[in-house]
Amino acid sequence: VIWTKGAFEKLNDVFGTLKTASKQKHGYRLPRATMNNADLARIINSDEIQSKLNDKAINRNKFWALKRNPLRNVKAMLKLNPYAVTLRKANLKAEAACKSGKESKV
Repeated sequence: VIWTKGAFEKLNDVFGTLKTASKQKHGYRLPRATMNNADLARIINSDEIQSKLNDKAINRNKFWALKRNPLRNVKAMLKLNPYAVTLRKANLKAEAACKSGKESKV
């Protein structure tokens, strides 16, 4: 595409500039750049920004509690279901009764 001098000069009338609105398009303004400085990594890592950010966590716990399987771990089951102790005792009692009954038959 080759632009003529006249067409190039009319661009400001059609689209406007950053400071003035367009003369031909009603209410149209050129879009502004969101950031003036595009070097985002340098900005974020600058001392001014880093000094305002939260201090690094020094004494925070690095480890969290390991989730225990309640079907295998009795304490975890008791935390979820306090009645589990009664059920477990009843189960053990029934198993003992079954075993003693089998032994007498043999």
